[in-house]
Amino acid sequence: MRRNQGGGFSTFLFIGVIFFIWLYPFEVTEELRDADSESVETLSTEEIVIEGGKIEDGHTMVSLRELFEAMDVSWEEEEDTIDAEREEERISFTVGETAVFVNEEEEEMETPPVEMEDTVYVPVRFTAEAFDAEVSWLEEESTVLIEDDHREIKVLIEEDESEEATKESDTAETLEVYGVSLGDSQSEVTEAWGDPERVTDSHYSFEWYTYHDDYDNFRKAGIVNGEVAALYTNTNELHSPDNLELETSRNEVRDIFGEPEEAILKGTTRYTQGDTEETDLFRVYDGYLTVYYDVHREDAATAVQLIDEDVEQELSGYYAEGSEELAEDFSRQMFDLVNADRVKFDEEPLEWNDEVARAALGHSEDMAERGYFGHESPEGTSPFDRLDDEGLTYTRAGENIAAGQPSAIMAEQGLMNSEGHRRNILSSQFEELGVGTDFDEEDRPFFTQKFYTR
Repeated sequence: MRRNQGGGFSTFLFIGVIFFIWLYPFEVTEELRDADSESVETLSTEEIVIEGGKIEDGHTMVSLRELFEAMDVSWEEEEDTIDAEREEERISFTVGETAVFVNEEEEEMETPPVEMEDTVYVPVRFTAEAFDAEVSWLEEESTVLIEDDHREIKVLIEEDESEEATKESDTAETLEVYGVSLGDSQSEVTEAWGDPERVTDSHYSFEWYTYHDDYDNFRKAGIVNGEVAALYTNTNELHSPDNLELETSRNEVRDIFGEPEEAILKGTTRYTQGDTEETDLFRVYDGYLTVYYDVHREDAATAVQLIDEDVEQELSGYYAEGSEELAEDFSRQMFDLVNADRVKFDEEPLEWNDEVARAALGHSEDMAERGYFGHESPEGTSPFDRLDDEGLTYTRAGENIAAGQPSAIMAEQGLMNSEGHRRNILSSQFEELGVGTDFDEEDRPFFTQKFYTR
């Protein structure tokens, strides 16, 4: 609802956290090498990941080919006999036998190399140590760590099939938001939720279908090829086999799902999650679940987003390719997210103002094009100067800025965890809002929220 001020109302100018620059680099990328790739030279230790390690009779086994290629070991294979060497180290063994020759001296392995699914597997510890590498077991990660000169090789252990079957039976259900889950058809969404309030592009391959009742009961379904590939809500209309609920503490969420993921591996690139207590990422429900926490309410879960695993893997890089259309969609998404947060905390939703949005867009474009981040331009142009340049008069005005987040959801959640930005978002003194988004040359979004009262 808009509240008109009388002629005697004194002008009040407010900028949230004008001295605090909020830049949230959620992820960084770290290049890895897989078993088939060429060596990658780095200034630090090279990290290599080998998937598909197995535990047989209490011994950890790994593909001979993948281990030797990771360690730069050359080998020859004649029938079941393997001769391998690296520099002055040589070993020779036969599949199915525990006897092994290390530099022509006979030794005994605790378990023999075996052939499984047309692949020769060797005991990790004995084989790596034969080439002077150090081997340790990372219990929490179920991973073998091999430290080999400038390399760190991690062998990820597959779960036992019986354990996997038990897990699948325990999680046969999935997360539902207002009765909708991943994989549901678009027609099922329409039947359950009706027609969307807005449809916009995301930085993934899907479109966001946004639903709300005057910004109450806020939820979004990401739809691609006629199926649900993503879900988001800041409400408690959740149903899951784990009884996940919003307002649950971060520690309680971790009790449900275990330790959060530290990275998402896509091909040979490892996208590590930022060191933050504001979000957790879990690989559950056939996707990646992000739980957002409210640091101003004792780290209570405040929103959730679930992305289909295949859709996440399809995203090449961290950011989408920037465009004017996507920038406009991000701005409208952020407008909706601001109002959803306001209604959640018993404030009236704001009205969209095109002129204010132009001022916001101008600032985002300037930051993106000239590579700075701040409320004032390098020449000292202030948020209020930008409103004046649009010919706008006001009694109250405020501005929030964010940069580096790949989506409006991430940006808005981060702003809500910053006290001054949160104060702007939830202020009862503002009546209108304009949002502007632009991308720099590396496709990083710059967001500007401008709050306004005539």
